[in-house]
Amino acid sequence: MPLILFLEECVAATTAVLSPSSQTYSLINNYGCFKDGKTSNSRFLPRAQTSNIQALVQAFKFITQNDVYLHCQLVAWDPARLNDPTKKACNFNKTTNRWELLDDPSQYVLCDCCTSSCVGRRKRDADVQGLRHTTVLGPLRILPEEDPGDFFETKVPAVIIQEEDAVPIWVIFLAGALLVTVLLGALSLLYYFCVWSPSGVQTKPQSELLIPAQIDEVHRVVGIHCSFPKES
Repeated sequence: MPLILFLEECVAATTAVLSPSSQTYSLINNYGCFKDGKTSNSRFLPRAQTSNIQALVQAFKFITQNDVYLHCQLVAWDPARLNDPTKKACNFNKTTNRWELLDDPSQYVLCDCCTSSCVGRRKRDADVQGLRHTTVLGPLRILPEEDPGDFFETKVPAVIIQEEDAVPIWVIFLAGALLVTVLLGALSLLYYFCVWSPSGVQTKPQSELLIPAQIDEVHRVVGIHCSFPKES
């Protein structure tokens, strides 16, 4: 049976390497709780298959920095053992004002701990943590329409969003495959960053160190797609 992939944690930062001087903002925390979705349209998307996970993240930038890096921790897990609140993907539904489980909404109780602290149900689970990997996506840069000359002058493999006054369309941008090899028998993980989409979203207060990037109330939303490669 294919393993199931989760995004346990994602932090936006001003640097590619986290340090005490980095400005940070938590997007996903507490073992898969999409914290940013409480104040924006950020959310996990329905899975195409268990071996991948997709998420939309509202485009933003730090007040003092144009580039944004996403530091994410992923875990591969046995899909037959999904009764653990530390192995989940939870979205916040602002209409019902509660957390919902992506893979099985009827099991929303697994997301209740998103308001406190999520821990494993059994002590022995501490010895079985799954296959984990931490990766960094970016730099992500948002450019205004009046500054198109900088589009190709950014650092590679930077991912750039161009803001426009046009009718919103899906923008597909392949940001150089992020290949990580983690040995577990013959298993290897491939994480890649692929879809950008426009969407109207809510703004964040400046007290959170982030400001939304916007032109005519149009925002871009980052799509994250992580998956396993097919076995040869």
